[in-house]
Amino acid sequence: PGAGLPDRARFGNRRNRGGDGIRGMANFSLRNSALDARPYSLTGQKVDKPSYAQNRFNVVAGGQLRIPKLIQSERTFFFADFSGTRNRNPYHAVATLPGLAERSGDFSEAPSIFQPVTRRPFADQRIPASLMNAAAVGLLQFIPLPNQPGRVQNYQYVTSVPQNSNNFGFRLNHNLSQRDHFNFSINMQNRNGENSQLYGFRDETAGRGLNTSLGWTHNLGRR
Repeated sequence: PGAGLPDRARFGNRRNRGGDGIRGMANFSLRNSALDARPYSLTGQKVDKPSYAQNRFNVVAGGQLRIPKLIQSERTFFFADFSGTRNRNPYHAVATLPGLAERSGDFSEAPSIFQPVTRRPFADQRIPASLMNAAAVGLLQFIPLPNQPGRVQNYQYVTSVPQNSNNFGFRLNHNLSQRDHFNFSINMQNRNGENSQLYGFRDETAGRGLNTSLGWTHNLGRR
């Protein structure tokens, strides 16, 4: 490990230190919810602690490119980098949802409710089934019931969702002469994960990316 960097490891050609050996570095970091305190609750109700784990790693290496019987040039250098994440991110949401009685039109325990057109109060605080919208009633099957006591903020959903990524990069530099330099690079990315919604639905996400570049540099000045 390097001095002052306990979470990193360095490697290279120790027999040719200061010369043309390959050098590199590796590091890893970890975060976990097991070390976190429970969230503060404004309502006094118990709030579950969302669990998460966040792992990040990175490996880099570079130096003079030498492949036995193929490349023995002192003008060609390479740099390679691979990094990734393996995360489980927390998701916590709170909402106010209707109970079984309210789903059936019974609002006898709620403040006075009025008809939207006549502005007259409903008899016995009950909405007749004939006035309920069929589409709204059909959507109730996708809305969970309260899982906390009380009428306000009586529903909470706590979960963790995965988010992973991989990144790879490679760069090649070749000195054609003192004035001309050639370079080539390629970078690739792959990521996937999930997004959670309030009522427990999850959406999968994924994506890939590729970027390449080719360059030539010529120095016009005297050297």
